[in-house]
Amino acid sequence: MAQNRKHSVADVVDCLKDASWNFINESKEAEVNFAWQKGYGVLSFSERHMRSVCAYVNNQKRHHRENNLNAILETVADEDTVLPDFVRDDSYVYYSMPEL
Repeated sequence: MAQNRKHSVADVVDCLKDASWNFINESKEAEVNFAWQKGYGVLSFSERHMRSVCAYVNNQKRHHRENNLNAILETVADEDTVLPDFVRDDSYVYYSMPEL
């Protein structure tokens, strides 16, 4: 989704959480009250990275299956991009979950 620069990430996430919370809990299908966990995580990118990010998302199942997420994150990140240590640390290994 594109974010209007007038709104902070926190405001957008709060709005999404509130709207989805109301939708789920007002649904006649909900058997129990839904609640979001505290906090959130956000990955953002500039418009010039849109094509590579869309390509990643379109092939996400393959990327997870091949366990090469760190390499992909590193290639889309600029030199100035602050990445969590685990992205560049080879001691972290990601395993794909079997499809349900």
